[in-house]
Amino acid sequence: METLHNTILTELYEFTQSGGPPRRFTSALAPITGIDLNTVYPPATIIRDKVKQTQDATKSNVSLTVPITFLPAIDFRASGIIAPMLVTIFRAIVNEEGVVTSQNVLWKGRVVSLQYKDDNYELNLESIYTMMKRPGLRPRCETLCRHILFDNRCGADQTAHTLTGVVTATTGDTIVVSGLPSGVNLIGGVATAGLSPRAIKAVTQSNGATTVALSSALPGVSIGANVTFTRGCNHTREDCLNVFSNIANYGGFPYIPTRNPFGNNGAF
Repeated sequence: METLHNTILTELYEFTQSGGPPRRFTSALAPITGIDLNTVYPPATIIRDKVKQTQDATKSNVSLTVPITFLPAIDFRASGIIAPMLVTIFRAIVNEEGVVTSQNVLWKGRVVSLQYKDDNYELNLESIYTMMKRPGLRPRCETLCRHILFDNRCGADQTAHTLTGVVTATTGDTIVVSGLPSGVNLIGGVATAGLSPRAIKAVTQSNGATTVALSSALPGVSIGANVTFTRGCNHTREDCLNVFSNIANYGGFPYIPTRNPFGNNGAF
């Protein structure tokens, strides 16, 4: 944080996951009010390494050191594979009242990995420009659908495949809920309470109750709380047609020959 002519130069951070509302923080020592006068950036202990001095600093990868209690880091550890986390860093000028008077985007990208280091978490971030210029073919020819469920290429209606259950018991990373229909496929889907998504690893149903094993415990969830579930997908043509009614956007190649027509080798 720097001081310049009765103003403060500081950084603002926005973390967004699964298209949800952003979580906002500042590296300043006190809360900062956004330029719209409605948004508040609470202080957090965030240490950013220096952006490398290149022709374009926005293309450099950076890392953030945060406490192990930092909620975006906890959520990424639990569900970063299924729910990518985007990060935007703003450079802002703040007046004496703690209100942003001007700001610009300093850096934008996503979290690619997390590691425990010296009693803190270190988040490694990849620039969005690095992601866009990564070499190689993105689509692959494979039998199963290559799209991420509910993304723009998939196009399935997430709202139509979202369910809500009421927690009746909770133990660690396992919750028991009521109100879910029997036979629904949730494995590979996402359970969300508040802003915290968790991957669904296993589901069992008995006597009207559904036991759900998650990638890690949902923070702050207690008996009587509502949890939102989105369906999982096994990425087969049958699921796309019969479950999601989305066969027009199927991203796999189910009719690839299994036998090589040019020889006895089964690989094709």
